[in-house]
Amino acid sequence: MILLLALILAVIVGLVRGGSWERLGNLDIKQGGLALIAVLIQSALIYGPWLDRDSTRSIAIGLMLLSYLPLIVFVALNRRLAGLKVAGLGLLMNLAVIAANGGYMPTSPEALQRLGYEPGSIVVGQRFARSKDMVLERQDTRLWCLSDILVTPAFLPWRFVYSLGDVVLAGGAFILVQKAMLDIDS
Repeated sequence: MILLLALILAVIVGLVRGGSWERLGNLDIKQGGLALIAVLIQSALIYGPWLDRDSTRSIAIGLMLLSYLPLIVFVALNRRLAGLKVAGLGLLMNLAVIAANGGYMPTSPEALQRLGYEPGSIVVGQRFARSKDMVLERQDTRLWCLSDILVTPAFLPWRFVYSLGDVVLAGGAFILVQKAMLDIDS
């Protein structure tokens, strides 16, 4: 969600700063289909029943981790574009914490409470509905500082938890769009 918001904000800021859609459209992205494949795989796993079923969970977790491979290849192929190295760092931060925690992104009960969930509705050790998040206590979370522990402010209409890796990834995407809209040749 934070990536989508960063992209929307980047386009708005780019237009306000005198950037153009045409320049953004002329961005020379190599193998963009790789990113699309990864997003489709992750979406199918997150919104489908496979992570919740005992019989398919291991395969689904393996596919979730493997879905990062096309993203890493996409970033490597496009590393010359402004912001892609930063976005790649965020991607690797998220992959590290997910891999270290059994294929799920950990989120803390405290973060979910700050999001507005009642303590009784949060079940530690279970996947958080329609996400790749697993609710884990801080002491049970490897690379805790990279997990989904940040929470959007209460005044925002969309509330969600996110990680430091998400922030870095979104920052890289923001840089990419700004550079593309304002100064594609440099």
